[in-house]
Amino acid sequence: MELELEILKFICANQGSVNTEELLCNLGSGDATADIISNREKFAFVCPFGQPKVVARTCLRLCLSKDCPGTCTGLHLCKKFLLTGSCQFTRTRTGCRFSHCLDSFHNAAKLTEHGLESLSRSELCTLLLQSDTRLLPQVRPEVEWPSGVLANHRTAGCQRAANGTLTAGTAPFCFLNVII
Repeated sequence: MELELEILKFICANQGSVNTEELLCNLGSGDATADIISNREKFAFVCPFGQPKVVARTCLRLCLSKDCPGTCTGLHLCKKFLLTGSCQFTRTRTGCRFSHCLDSFHNAAKLTEHGLESLSRSELCTLLLQSDTRLLPQVRPEVEWPSGVLANHRTAGCQRAANGTLTAGTAPFCFLNVII
């Protein structure tokens, strides 16, 4: 269990995925490491651009219900707090409706149940961002602006970039500063 946590922390420290070879070089290439990373509930193998990588994942999700009685299987945690470490709603008159405490009884139980109790907020954020698609911004369809530029005006997610149809040097250009 200790090696599994070390592997999970190493992957999260590397933005959620790491080259398989680098992982094995840094944490040992024995059977124990191979057995741990072959656990499909906690790790996935991907091969972008022919480079094999190990990606950390979890089935733990955030509870998005504002009035949850605590019977759900998700973390009771403010999404803004998880992503940034702060929440602008804590400074308002009514305050934030969601918890900002990873150590609450409910959250501690859920983290322990999934073996994630030793992760920091930023490591947990990395893990949940790549495991829970509800935390990511929605990619909206392109809209035509008066200048003739096709772009997405509601979020910073460009549908052409997401689909892989946005190419460098082609018109209309994406004004969202998408790096190709």
